[in-house]
Amino acid sequence: MAVAIVIGALHGAAAQSSADPAVLDRFRDSLRAIDNTAAIIAIEDRLSTEMRQRSRHDAAQLRLGFAQLRQGELEQRRIDFTIADATFAAVTSAHRDWAAGWLGRGLAQLNLIDNQPVTAGSVARILHRNQASDIAAKFERSSSVAGGDPEPLLTLATIAVANAHPIELQAALAALRHGAPYIDAANAVVALDRVRLERLAGSPDSARWFAVALLRRQPRDPATLLEMARSDFAIGDDAGAEDWFDGLAAADSAVVRLYRDDLVALLPDSIARRFDQDDATARVALLQRFLGFDDAGEQRSVAARLREHYHRLDHARLAFVRPTPHYVADIAVDTNPIGPAFDDRGVVWILHGPPDEHTWFNQVGVPPNETWHYAAAATGGDLLFNFVRTDDSTGFHRVSSVFDILALSTPLRATGHGDVKGMAARGEAVETYGASWTAQTAQEMLYSRENTSATYGKMLSQGKRGALALQRQERAQGDSSIASGESHAVDYELPLDATVNAIAVGVDAAGPLLQIAFAIPGTSLYAPPAAGPVVYPVHIRASVRRQGSNAVIATVDTLRRFVAAQPIADERFLVGRVPMHLPPGEYTVRVEVETPGRGMIAPVQPVRVAATGALRLDLSDLALGSRSVPLPWTTARGDTVWVNPLSSFHRSEPMQLYCEVGGVPAGSQYHAVLSIYHDRQSTPALRLAFAPTAAATPDPVQRDVDISGLKPGTYRLEIVVTAGGNARVARDRTFTVVK
Repeated sequence: MAVAIVIGALHGAAAQSSADPAVLDRFRDSLRAIDNTAAIIAIEDRLSTEMRQRSRHDAAQLRLGFAQLRQGELEQRRIDFTIADATFAAVTSAHRDWAAGWLGRGLAQLNLIDNQPVTAGSVARILHRNQASDIAAKFERSSSVAGGDPEPLLTLATIAVANAHPIELQAALAALRHGAPYIDAANAVVALDRVRLERLAGSPDSARWFAVALLRRQPRDPATLLEMARSDFAIGDDAGAEDWFDGLAAADSAVVRLYRDDLVALLPDSIARRFDQDDATARVALLQRFLGFDDAGEQRSVAARLREHYHRLDHARLAFVRPTPHYVADIAVDTNPIGPAFDDRGVVWILHGPPDEHTWFNQVGVPPNETWHYAAAATGGDLLFNFVRTDDSTGFHRVSSVFDILALSTPLRATGHGDVKGMAARGEAVETYGASWTAQTAQEMLYSRENTSATYGKMLSQGKRGALALQRQERAQGDSSIASGESHAVDYELPLDATVNAIAVGVDAAGPLLQIAFAIPGTSLYAPPAAGPVVYPVHIRASVRRQGSNAVIATVDTLRRFVAAQPIADERFLVGRVPMHLPPGEYTVRVEVETPGRGMIAPVQPVRVAATGALRLDLSDLALGSRSVPLPWTTARGDTVWVNPLSSFHRSEPMQLYCEVGGVPAGSQYHAVLSIYHDRQSTPALRLAFAPTAAATPDPVQRDVDISGLKPGTYRLEIVVTAGGNARVARDRTFTVVK
């Protein structure tokens, strides 16, 4: 019935002049309401018949072109837009003063370049400029012959801003620039689009010039204030923050949506909900507080943070647009376009900026994939992101582990390894060892990531024993990275070469302890000229998150002053320890170390704080030390424990081991096996077994380990404790033996 009504309306309008824009607008609106291909084909047949029966069929031909556009949109076929372009070309040849014909040609050609990749090279750039120029000419001509009507240029600007396609942006900007002489200079909507397009097309200085001119005419307009701020940020000017907040304070609901669209990837869910609920005054205060502090509670420049955010946002909107069906035949003009949705790579880019390492693995049967790595010095924490594309309509999305990518590959699905999370829960590892089809595919993937994270290199050298632990560690790092909030580059005058170890061992009256041990070489220390002792100030900041969560549950910010009788030699180290109280659980720890003029951010370290005071069997971290590294601490029972932050030991000196066993009642016996494995061996180089009787809960284990028989190299020390039948718990730690 709807089809008949539309066709009937078309028949009644056919005799009217195509120069009547109201009639044509109603026809275009009726096409937008049709989502049935058969209905569009019926309209095309009716128009074709009318063209054959009438000597003057130009009006019907014009309408036929818009129907062909709609058919291309419904069927998502390029051929329909090619046909529509030919139809409109015939109309404009006969009637060069028909604005709608030029508009139709412009829309057809826009759809023909949609989804077209923008390739590099000088020849390609010339072709792209020519395409943009041709499209701009059609829309500009449509506007000029319509007496300076800005609607065609607004239509082009809306599509270009929404799609963020470089050719469309060039075309829209060229059309607005050339069309300026015959468009009313007081048209604020066109002027605002000019600002947007100048900025998005890579001319932020021009954008700011036009924004300043527009702001003189409407100084309190929130949309103009927002564009002024965006332009300032694009040229690196923090002054844009004042206009940004002024615009937010005055924003109506439409402009608030623009602000929210800019912030959607940055705001945590709790802040986003408050943003939506608050009034203008509370919304401004909320964002000033949020932007003024980083995730560790350190104060930041609000203006600098906004500038950095918009630099990242502009890139993400151009580089990581989520693929969607872009064939949009004919749209209603929206003067407040909202930026495009981007896939998860864009989200990560906005939160953390460009990655330090970027890799991928191309192989038949493996879906498109990428891995991004952020080193601690650049982002405030060692972060690892894995992306996979399984659906062209959604683009790349984040997964916790590289094994989630492998689970989607043909080899793993064919061999029953598609549920890697379920396998991990059952204590089963994906085969990264051996010569099976699964193992070979996994090894190829790991080789492609070997330079991205040390974990992947270790996976290639581990047998069955260590595979599951490393796969769990890599997944935990991926979960923690996904949950991490925005990071920012920390600039130090000079880098600091320090080693940091977070060790969950020890307990006192207030509960379990996390020991943050660090070592700074003499080469990174400055001793001012002085007669007498030398004072070395060291600033330590640490933040602890629950694993897989963005919530910071504990922080420490302390300045320690170390006094030395004389300057520390280049080959020696300043060592120190900062204790923190944490409840049992799994965490990630970020540590920042600063000395005057120098600083570093250590890679994020996963730690597990054992429940050594509980009834079930558990084991703390392993503290490895030596008496030649003077970093001892005294436990609650008066025992002296040694920690070596460098994890490097001389063969000539026994290694001091300390840990705590929980869940064994005093007077009960338990069994412990200490094994030391060379980095690339599955057979232990050293094994010790002992069966102590627990003196208390937790029970301290303290041993001198003779490593004189070990060759120089990297080793893994593992302790396995069993008690009460089948109860078993294990911990390990890596260390290095030197001559």
